[in-house]
Amino acid sequence: MDKIARMDELDLLIIRAQAGDLDAFGMLVQRFQDMAVGYAYSILGDFHLAQDAAQEAFIEAYRNLGRVYGALVFPSWLRRIILKHCDRLARRVHIQTVRLEQAAKVRSEEKSPLEVAEEREMRQAVLSAIRSLPKEERIVTTLFYIDGYSYKEIAAFMEMPVTTVDNRLRSARKRLKRKMVATVRGALHTGQPSKDERFTNKVQLFNAAEVRDMDKVRELLKMDETHAALYDFLKARAEEQGMTIEELVVLVIQQYKEQIENHQQRTRIFRRKTRSREKQEALRAIEGIYNEAKFHNGAILEIARLVPKAEHNISVIAHIAYLASKCGHSTRSLVEVAQLASSCKHDCGELSDIADLIVMKLSGTMQVIRLAEWAVKAQTAEEKEQVRSRIKELEVTADYRNIEEALER
Repeated sequence: MDKIARMDELDLLIIRAQAGDLDAFGMLVQRFQDMAVGYAYSILGDFHLAQDAAQEAFIEAYRNLGRVYGALVFPSWLRRIILKHCDRLARRVHIQTVRLEQAAKVRSEEKSPLEVAEEREMRQAVLSAIRSLPKEERIVTTLFYIDGYSYKEIAAFMEMPVTTVDNRLRSARKRLKRKMVATVRGALHTGQPSKDERFTNKVQLFNAAEVRDMDKVRELLKMDETHAALYDFLKARAEEQGMTIEELVVLVIQQYKEQIENHQQRTRIFRRKTRSREKQEALRAIEGIYNEAKFHNGAILEIARLVPKAEHNISVIAHIAYLASKCGHSTRSLVEVAQLASSCKHDCGELSDIADLIVMKLSGTMQVIRLAEWAVKAQTAEEKEQVRSRIKELEVTADYRNIEEALER
């Protein structure tokens, strides 16, 4: 019998879960967890990231389960949520979290170093071969071998005909070496969440905390050896703050949820679609700058929001975002120059040099801002030459000889 294909059973579980039955939703997670992680892995190529994406997807799915109308649409609906979280992780949007698994050691079977090394080498070779497959073949191969999902189940999840699943799987088998085909399932099992209950329990813990089901939180925290160690740690922290352990867990998870939502709200500019390829590339570039920056993220976001409405100077704005990520003392002045670049009705390359000048000077930024305003207003060749001459004069008196030296300080 197919693992998830019984529509009547799935319909009942969905109805119960929509009514607030956490155990019913836990059964949905158990049925789809391997498929969710397998799909995420086929996109991200990393099992840890794949588990993170799948868990976040199930947590979001529980929150929005009322939007699902029956078992027929649930698999494809879940897939789209997983894809969204894969996209977030692929964009290198990092939010600091602590894995529950890190709170205590997990036992592993005793094996010799040679056996461990050989198994790891073979597993990595197989996974590398899977990753080398074309995307369409990689997805169905991972879903088929991670836990034996049927063609019908994969077709429902991917919203495609069963024949397409069959054709893609046949093609993937031809590309993989015969020996590798025999070991694919074992390699994919390394990231299979259904090996134990930790994946489902973590999703359930988040969902129970969100609906403030204290009995369920307590039950999940005490469920296994790993969580028992975490339970003792949290109990001590809760007592220090005059709270119950369940209240502390709910508080922490609510804060985590708010952190995720606030981060997504702040960075939605990077998900904005524009008709201009230049603007889209600039937003991607600034997003990379934002993700790498340790400070001044607010200024970088403010500069990024100028890109969609700018008619000219897109590359200048992206350059200014880079400078803002490197230079803290002058981010306000850099934002002002970016605003001038965004509102300017013509290309003004001088603004890029003026932004460099702000970073090179540790004082006197007001005169540089006035120079930027003058550069925007300059129309004739003579006026533009006067602006360039003034830039060179200020460079001579700057605290640094060039922008490279200023950024290395």
